[in-house]
Amino acid sequence: MKKFTITFVSFAILLVIFSNPLTAKISINQLDFGNVYVESTWIDTVSVFSVSPNDLNFGSVYLESISTDSVIVTNTGGGNLNITSVYPTNNQFSVLPANAVVAPLTSQKFAITFAPTTGGLKSGYIVFLHDGATGRDSVSVSGTGIITIAGARALPNASEVIIEGVITRGLGAFTRIQDATAGIVIRQTSGSFFDAIVSGDLRAGDKIRVTGKTSEYMSLKQINAADLLSWERLSRDNTLPPPQLVTLAEIAANGEQYESELIKVTDMIIDPAGDLNFLPAKTYSNITDPSSPTSLVVLRTPNAADSDIDGTPIPTAKCIFTGVLGQFHSTNPAAGYQLSPVLASDVTIQVNVSEPNVLPDKFSLNGNYPNPFNPATKISFDLPKSTNISLTVYNLLGQKVKDLITNKNYGAGRHEVSFDASGYSTGVYLYKLSSPEFTAVKKMILSK
Repeated sequence: MKKFTITFVSFAILLVIFSNPLTAKISINQLDFGNVYVESTWIDTVSVFSVSPNDLNFGSVYLESISTDSVIVTNTGGGNLNITSVYPTNNQFSVLPANAVVAPLTSQKFAITFAPTTGGLKSGYIVFLHDGATGRDSVSVSGTGIITIAGARALPNASEVIIEGVITRGLGAFTRIQDATAGIVIRQTSGSFFDAIVSGDLRAGDKIRVTGKTSEYMSLKQINAADLLSWERLSRDNTLPPPQLVTLAEIAANGEQYESELIKVTDMIIDPAGDLNFLPAKTYSNITDPSSPTSLVVLRTPNAADSDIDGTPIPTAKCIFTGVLGQFHSTNPAAGYQLSPVLASDVTIQVNVSEPNVLPDKFSLNGNYPNPFNPATKISFDLPKSTNISLTVYNLLGQKVKDLITNKNYGAGRHEVSFDASGYSTGVYLYKLSSPEFTAVKKMILSK
């Protein structure tokens, strides 16, 4: 005879005990344990997957550059969460780590990167495979690949591009947009974009995204008429890029660097050719400044519908031009540059200050000199007060090339830093000055 011991336990624990096969047969006529009071605690050993946020939008990212964000996976259960695989459904995105074990009531960070290789909207999912109750979860991801305006200008004509920029001048058929690298013209005489400009729904300071095909007319780079495939206003009332201070000689030598961008020319004298007021659609070919005693660059007033300058007085003394640079030449893509006044305030009489300020009254990043350069150039900047600044050089893809100054304190005044590019390739580079109160970007050309 074999003795069996039978114990009364709570139902929940009984299920666990008898989940394994019994190897003995129990034959009992009747057992009565009476009233039994049980205190027990249920231990949950199941893992539970939770992720935040559920979607990521990377916004606009330049081609061949990267943007990184992250999500947090939390295990709210009582057992280990085994994430066996994490992968993107679109190869424009990537994720690290590719797997993980998340202990109960802890979290794991997953870094997600968007690195567009082609333009346009990209979307997909980051998929998590795991042993939690749901087994599979995902996070939606999206972003738009864009190209710099300088990159778009460098492509062959008829290339389809997606670019973003701030409208600097927009009136009639011609609209100029500019980013940190370059400017370009959007020309449309009818259509939704033209209507928005004419009505004022699109105006200077608006940041827009444009999809279109590039072309040239008389060497002026543009997106023309039906080649403007789509457009979208991203934001309003952005600060316009600061005009670059240049001379007429610099424009004549390196005009492509400034085409369709905001520039400023001082100490300029205009020969009015007998006119008292500016006439529309007229070329004033005899303009000079101290760098150019003979006419190297012209001033061309646009058509009446494309400008407010016509009818305003022509200055008879030294004046300042603050506006965009155009171009008109049928055979030479490096000639025919034109000052193109759009606003009535683009040409103003110059008032000279007899006593310059000892210290700068505002932050300013100045143009490098010489530019173009080979192999070295000097970059100057003005500080109205003592502050920590950084000065960094980037390529057109937004990749860091060199740190010239890293979070170093400089006193008030004008400062100058040299950049030796002996080890770098010919091309356009950007230099960025940043401080807690000020950020500015300018470009320079290394020509070997």
